[in-house]
Amino acid sequence: MDSDHHDELEGLRTRVAELEALVQQLGQQLDSLSEHLEYRFQRHHEHIEAVDDDARRRDRDLEYEIDRVRSDAEAWARDASAGRGW
Repeated sequence: MDSDHHDELEGLRTRVAELEALVQQLGQQLDSLSEHLEYRFQRHHEHIEAVDDDARRRDRDLEYEIDRVRSDAEAWARDASAGRGW
């Protein structure tokens, strides 16, 4: 093998080593980004669940209040039709 081919081969080996190091570095960065995104997704998911739970609780509370007001109105209507005042 002559000197030019040898130098070219060494240059290619060096470039391959550099590219392998870059690939490894990119892999680490992707892993870090993936962990960060997974954490953020989990936080958003937890927040959505909390908002959903709160909305369901408020819905139950409103249903209870509606039932209570309806019951009171029906009782007042019965009292009024029976001629009883407050």
